[in-house]
Amino acid sequence: MTAPRWRCAPVGLAVLVITALSGPLAHADDLPQEVAAFDNTKITRSCRLILPPRPLVDEDANGVIHIEGNDITVDLEGRTLCGAEPGTARELLTGTGIRIRGNGVRVRNGAITGFKVGIDAAQCDGLVVEHLGFAGNFAQRLASTPEAEVASDWLWPQENGKDEWASKYGAAISVRDAHGVELSHIVVRQGQNGILLSNVSRSRVMDCDASFLSGWGLALWRSCDNIVARNAFDFCVRGYSHEVYSRGQDSAGILCIEQCSRNCFLFNSATHGGDGLFAFAGRQALGEIPSAASTPDPVADALGRGCNENLIAFNDFSDAAAHGVETTFSFRNRILFNRLERNAICGIWGGYSHDLWVRGNLIKSNGTVGLAEGGGINIEHGAQCRIEGNAFGTNAVGIALWWDADASLAALPWAKANGTASRDMVVASNAFADETVALRLRDTLRTAWVANTLERVALAVDADAVSAASLSTTLEVPPQPDDADLATLVASLERPEMPVARVGATVESMRTALAGRSAIIMGPYGPYDYTAPMAIRLPSPSNEHQWRLMGPRTITLVQASGGSADLRTDIDDAHRIASVTTEHPGQLSAYTMQLFWGKGPSESTTVSGTIFNASWRVEVFDLPEGAAASPPTHEVFDTAAKDARIVFVESLTLPFGSGGPASAKLVAVEEQRTRFGTDHFGVRATTEFELPPGIWSFETMSDDGIRVTLDDTVIIDRWTHHAPTRDQVDVSVQDARHARLVVEYFELTGHAHLEVRVNAKSAVR
Repeated sequence: MTAPRWRCAPVGLAVLVITALSGPLAHADDLPQEVAAFDNTKITRSCRLILPPRPLVDEDANGVIHIEGNDITVDLEGRTLCGAEPGTARELLTGTGIRIRGNGVRVRNGAITGFKVGIDAAQCDGLVVEHLGFAGNFAQRLASTPEAEVASDWLWPQENGKDEWASKYGAAISVRDAHGVELSHIVVRQGQNGILLSNVSRSRVMDCDASFLSGWGLALWRSCDNIVARNAFDFCVRGYSHEVYSRGQDSAGILCIEQCSRNCFLFNSATHGGDGLFAFAGRQALGEIPSAASTPDPVADALGRGCNENLIAFNDFSDAAAHGVETTFSFRNRILFNRLERNAICGIWGGYSHDLWVRGNLIKSNGTVGLAEGGGINIEHGAQCRIEGNAFGTNAVGIALWWDADASLAALPWAKANGTASRDMVVASNAFADETVALRLRDTLRTAWVANTLERVALAVDADAVSAASLSTTLEVPPQPDDADLATLVASLERPEMPVARVGATVESMRTALAGRSAIIMGPYGPYDYTAPMAIRLPSPSNEHQWRLMGPRTITLVQASGGSADLRTDIDDAHRIASVTTEHPGQLSAYTMQLFWGKGPSESTTVSGTIFNASWRVEVFDLPEGAAASPPTHEVFDTAAKDARIVFVESLTLPFGSGGPASAKLVAVEEQRTRFGTDHFGVRATTEFELPPGIWSFETMSDDGIRVTLDDTVIIDRWTHHAPTRDQVDVSVQDARHARLVVEYFELTGHAHLEVRVNAKSAVR
């Protein structure tokens, strides 16, 4: 029996087309042929579309193929529409492949690559897109590295009224202002976004696989009454480095923004996302921006607005970098019989949710990143929520319900209209095992805690005085809401082969071999897809770079070139790691390295980096007690440095953490006990090196303060008490020179980190 395609869908274009066609095939019948040889080809009748082997570039950014008219079928017959030369960087891709304006249009059987938007369809009621593959379309190059997150990578999904999602971030398919749309057997890889639906209603997205993307698998904007079933939206993530940072950056398997209501999400796998499903009422619903409503009263207009009455059932939302499911500022949503395991912050985040019903879910091992709000289910400012019949285990906390003084949100029209009290909660018939705390309550009024079972739970209920005063263990729980529609939907949608499989009362993703967030391995454009070989830069010092080749192949040969120093490369066959170093100290060398795993033209990949092989003289010293509360003055810092311990290192990569200088191997543990603390210390590091012509990016990661001086010029100055922060400055060098770099750093309290790198932006070779 052939393994289900959800386990490991291929990403090569030819095989991707076959995968997209793996459902019931659509046939071309006796359609006439139309040849698309140039940009702006118009299609006004049903046809078999003949495409050239060369790219068709969208020169005027309005679409290469224009389908105009009603009831038109276009069959690609397995051919590929390509919009750019092979090898074009994904962030440079522009244009649209197919533009559709008309009702009853059907597009099928082929692949689209090399565009910012594969298909753009608007005012297209009854559109059918089926059996299409999309690979190698637009994606932003990520600035975050394995060592540190860069804030510029965060997405901004809150605005899409003018089609900002597609214009900023691209998409395989973008559909606007339509109803009755059918999307099926769509496969998307090697891009940023899969399917975008804006103002789309009464439509169906089924049997698609938009996974291993750096944005959203499926994104809905003001889209209601749709069915989303039997899809895989796995590994739609950015902003993640395992055990280093877990951010997500507003990526998600499924995104719902701005009043997306009455949608049904069933039998989907959306694991390893930024969020599994991220539903937010929207800025207009909150009253942050005006609505088109006739009432002039923004508070009255905000009453009851949200992403409401959505059914979320029998999905796997595990291993998210943030939340398994986030549904906020909304009413009457149902989250039923889902699997929510190992999500970094929490299984379900329901801030400002009213009448939320959470039943029959498996909620385990959530809240592992140590944030205060982490846990199985976390609801702040919720009202009349029912949490019943769920299985909890090994979460940071089973359920947390609370109110806090959130002044900025409380001032919004939505909060004034709908209230902010945490109140009237039902927690009944749940099973808790191996939890430190089953239920935590803070400033929550009238909670019913009834008929729950506990095994190996340290504390059943942790309630403050306000919450405990109205906590009831005998309250009669109202009857469960009617879910007859769920049984009907399950009967009509469940199939033997789906991206999730039934396991007990819930489901589990068919990609179980990749369970756990350690499977999220980020490359320059997004997560590794476990098929095509991809070179990943490993965290390493600045004087020795290591690249791991992911995939089923091994490295057979490496070739490196560039820089002012001789480069040395090596291959670790056992771990499929290639390294590049130089034996010459005091050198700054930009390089490119080609990794080969075969002899074919496509059996290699090229990576680049900058080796900074410096000899650093590092002074480590205690800061006086008076410097513990604020950044030290120049005089205090210089005076303390006179009693420094001097060591020499080859790379200024010092992850102190909470362990002080000894944890970065600057001093021995015993010396730290007698001479240094884990806090309140300073570092001054100095090196001299040859600075070649070119544009060089000097980059630092610091926690706390840092000052960097190149020759006699201060180029980075963040002399403050701050969380881990990346700073970067570009220096243009016209003529080669001998340079001196001085790094001054202080640590006050808490976590500490110091890292300095130099990277080539345009080096002269």
